[in-house]
Amino acid sequence: MPTDTLSKKTDRGRGYKDGFQLIERLRAKWPNAFPLKSHLVRPLANSAQQALVEEFGWSPGYAHGVLAAWKARHAYCQAILHYRMRIHLDGSASGDEVNDHSREQAKLRLEQQAVQKAKREEKERLRLAAQMEAESNAPPPEPPAMAVAEAAPEPASPPPRESPKSGKLIVVGSAAMQAALQRRLASGSVTTEVLKTVAAAKSKVKRQQKAR
Repeated sequence: MPTDTLSKKTDRGRGYKDGFQLIERLRAKWPNAFPLKSHLVRPLANSAQQALVEEFGWSPGYAHGVLAAWKARHAYCQAILHYRMRIHLDGSASGDEVNDHSREQAKLRLEQQAVQKAKREEKERLRLAAQMEAESNAPPPEPPAMAVAEAAPEPASPPPRESPKSGKLIVVGSAAMQAALQRRLASGSVTTEVLKTVAAAKSKVKRQQKAR
C-alpha cells in the first residue's frame, strides 16, 4: 500500500475516533449543519469536507473521518432517506441532490444499528434473567440479632416462713434454764407462752421432807 494511501487511512481512522468528541466544536461553528435536535438534521453538501480543512487546518483524511462520525448517526441516516437536497454548513441550500448510492449506504447503516441494538437488548435481557434466577435461589437472609438482650429472670422469692405456733408450756427446770428461756421469749425466737415454772426435782424433795 502506497505511503500516501496509508497515511490517509490512518488520518481517517483518527478523525472518526475523534469525531464524536469534536461534534460540539462543529456545532458551535455551524449550528444549522450540526443541530442538537434530531428532526433538524439535513444531508450535508459534498463541499463540507473542504470547509473543515480550511477552517481547522485538518488533513483531508482527518476531516473525512470527522464527518463520517457525524454521518454514521441514526438521525443523519434518516435524513438521507427523507430529504432530497443537501445543505451547506451555514444551512443554505447547496443544489446537490442525495443520490441512490448514499441512500443505500444509509439503509445499510440503519440495518447494522438495528442488529447491534437487538444484540445489546438481548444481552441485557439475559443478564437480568440470570440476576433474577440467582436472587430466587439465594438462601433467605438470617434474622437480625436481638438489639436488646433478654432480661434475666428474677430470682424466685423464698417461700414464706411459717411463724412458729404459739402455745402454752409449763417449764420444769433450774432458774438458769428459766432465765435462758425468758431471754429467748424476749428476743422473739420463741413464742411459747410460759404459764408456770416448776422448780427442779431436788427442791421438791426438800419441801416434802419439811412437811413431815
